Amino acid sequence: MGEMGAANGVDAQVLLSLQHGSENVRQKLCLPSTRVSTKQEDIAYSLFNIFDVSILVTYGEGQQRALGRLLQEVLTRSGDVTILAWTGKASDYNSCLPAYIASQHHPISRH
Repeated sequence: MGEMGAANGVDAQVLLSLQHGSENVRQKLCLPSTRVSTKQEDIAYSLFNIFDVSILVTYGEGQQRALGRLLQEVLTRSGDVTILAWTGKASDYNSCLPAYIASQHHPISRH
Protein backbone atom coordinates (compact mmCIF):
# COMPACT_ATOMS: atom_id res chain seq x y z
CA MET A 1 0.00 0.00 0.00
CA GLY A 2 2.91 2.32 0.76
CA GLU A 3 4.24 1.85 -2.78
CA MET A 4 0.88 2.71 -4.28
CA GLY A 5 0.60 5.78 -2.07
CA ALA A 6 4.07 6.95 -3.04
CA ALA A 7 3.36 6.44 -6.74
CA ASN A 8 0.13 8.44 -6.52
CA GLY A 9 1.24 11.01 -3.97
CA VAL A 10 -1.50 9.90 -1.58
CA ASP A 11 -0.80 8.86 1.99
CA ALA A 12 -1.26 5.10 2.46
CA GLN A 13 -3.55 5.67 5.48
CA VAL A 14 -5.86 7.79 3.33
CA LEU A 15 -6.04 5.02 0.75
CA LEU A 16 -6.84 2.45 3.43
CA SER A 17 -9.59 4.61 4.91
CA LEU A 18 -11.42 5.19 1.63
CA GLN A 19 -14.72 3.48 1.16
CA HIS A 20 -16.05 2.53 -2.23
CA GLY A 21 -18.99 4.66 -3.35
CA SER A 22 -20.35 8.17 -2.84
CA GLU A 23 -19.18 8.97 0.69
CA ASN A 24 -16.54 11.65 1.39
CA VAL A 25 -16.92 13.11 -2.09
CA ARG A 26 -14.66 16.14 -1.64
CA GLN A 27 -11.86 14.08 -0.07
CA LYS A 28 -11.94 11.64 -2.98
CA LEU A 29 -12.01 14.41 -5.57
CA CYS A 30 -8.79 15.82 -4.16
CA LEU A 31 -6.90 12.53 -4.55
CA PRO A 32 -5.79 12.96 -8.18
CA SER A 33 -5.38 16.75 -8.08
CA THR A 34 -1.61 16.54 -8.40
CA ARG A 35 -1.58 13.51 -10.67
CA VAL A 36 0.24 13.75 -13.98
CA SER A 37 -1.07 11.61 -16.81
CA THR A 38 -0.28 11.10 -20.46
CA LYS A 39 -3.92 11.43 -21.47
CA GLN A 40 -5.74 14.40 -19.94
CA GLU A 41 -8.95 12.42 -19.42
CA ASP A 42 -7.19 9.86 -17.22
CA ILE A 43 -7.32 12.12 -14.17
CA ALA A 44 -11.14 11.94 -14.18
CA TYR A 45 -11.18 8.30 -15.33
CA SER A 46 -8.99 7.34 -12.35
CA LEU A 47 -11.90 8.24 -10.06
CA PHE A 48 -14.58 6.12 -11.75
CA ASN A 49 -13.94 3.04 -9.61
CA ILE A 50 -13.42 5.04 -6.41
CA PHE A 51 -16.92 6.48 -6.80
CA ASP A 52 -18.34 3.18 -8.08
CA VAL A 53 -19.59 4.74 -11.31
CA SER A 54 -19.66 3.12 -14.69
CA ILE A 55 -19.31 5.74 -17.40
CA LEU A 56 -18.16 5.17 -20.94
CA VAL A 57 -14.46 6.01 -21.37
CA THR A 58 -14.10 8.21 -24.43
CA TYR A 59 -10.51 9.15 -25.15
CA GLY A 60 -10.32 12.42 -27.02
CA GLU A 61 -13.22 14.03 -25.16
CA GLY A 62 -10.85 16.20 -23.12
CA GLN A 63 -10.30 16.70 -19.42
CA GLN A 64 -13.18 19.12 -18.84
CA ARG A 65 -15.81 16.91 -20.44
CA ALA A 66 -14.53 13.77 -18.68
CA LEU A 67 -14.50 15.56 -15.32
CA GLY A 68 -17.91 17.11 -16.00
CA ARG A 69 -19.48 13.74 -16.77
CA LEU A 70 -17.94 12.25 -13.62
CA LEU A 71 -19.08 15.11 -11.39
CA GLN A 72 -22.61 15.00 -12.78
CA GLU A 73 -22.83 11.28 -12.07
CA VAL A 74 -21.39 11.67 -8.56
CA LEU A 75 -23.81 14.51 -7.80
CA THR A 76 -26.75 12.47 -9.08
CA ARG A 77 -25.81 9.41 -7.01
CA SER A 78 -24.64 11.11 -3.81
CA GLY A 79 -26.74 14.26 -3.68
CA ASP A 80 -23.62 15.92 -2.23
CA VAL A 81 -23.86 19.48 -3.53
CA THR A 82 -20.50 20.41 -1.96
CA ILE A 83 -18.92 19.46 -5.29
CA LEU A 84 -20.50 22.63 -6.61
CA ALA A 85 -18.50 24.71 -4.09
CA TRP A 86 -15.25 25.35 -5.93
CA THR A 87 -13.11 28.22 -7.13
CA GLY A 88 -11.27 28.73 -10.38
CA LYS A 89 -12.09 28.42 -14.05
CA ALA A 90 -15.55 27.17 -15.02
CA SER A 91 -15.80 24.16 -17.27
CA ASP A 92 -16.61 24.65 -20.92
CA TYR A 93 -18.68 21.45 -20.59
CA ASN A 94 -20.93 22.84 -17.83
CA SER A 95 -20.36 26.27 -16.28
CA CYS A 96 -21.62 25.07 -12.87
CA LEU A 97 -18.67 22.67 -12.67
CA PRO A 98 -14.93 23.29 -12.33
CA ALA A 99 -12.73 22.97 -15.39
CA TYR A 100 -10.05 21.14 -13.43
CA ILE A 101 -9.98 18.81 -10.45
CA ALA A 102 -7.52 21.10 -8.60
CA SER A 103 -10.40 23.56 -8.15
CA GLN A 104 -11.85 21.19 -5.56
CA HIS A 105 -8.96 21.96 -3.18
CA HIS A 106 -10.22 25.45 -2.45
CA PRO A 107 -13.96 25.47 -1.84
CA ILE A 108 -15.81 28.73 -1.66
CA SER A 109 -15.95 30.01 1.89
CA ARG A 110 -19.41 30.00 3.46
CA HIS A 111 -19.34 32.88 5.98
